Amino acid sequence: MSLLRVAKASVFSAALIGATVFASPTYAQNSPGSCTQMADGGPAGSGNRSGRQNSGAVLPSVIAVAVQNVAVPVTAANLSGVNLNVVCLNDTLNQNDIRILQDILNGSPILSGNRDILNDLLQNSTILSDNKIALANGVQVLTVNTETGDLFLLRP
Repeated sequence: MSLLRVAKASVFSAALIGATVFASPTYAQNSPGSCTQMADGGPAGSGNRSGRQNSGAVLPSVIAVAVQNVAVPVTAANLSGVNLNVVCLNDTLNQNDIRILQDILNGSPILSGNRDILNDLLQNSTILSDNKIALANGVQVLTVNTETGDLFLLRP
């Protein structure tokens, strides 16, 4: 082989290896896992939405619904007959928006208290099991939109 061919082959190999190595940070930004466990032999929940979506649109809607739920507390009556759709925010929001959301929730005793009440409500009722939703360990329900049935979950 000529020296020029060896050099071209080395550059091609380095470019191929470089592309493989540099593709991994994008993958590393994916969430650490989903918010639900398998239930009844299939994915948990009736209308799971996962994958990156428009973080700029989802974050304000989660906050708006959380604030609305403080003004009009969610009760079992609000959720009777509602088909819940699981929205795992770890899969939907980018990491910066997850940190912003956690800072907002942790900095607000009202929103944190409402989150605790909502989690207690859902754990002590059949709402989750009726919708075939099994929450993964450590996942918290942040809020639920009673109009759309979106159940916003976050793995801290």
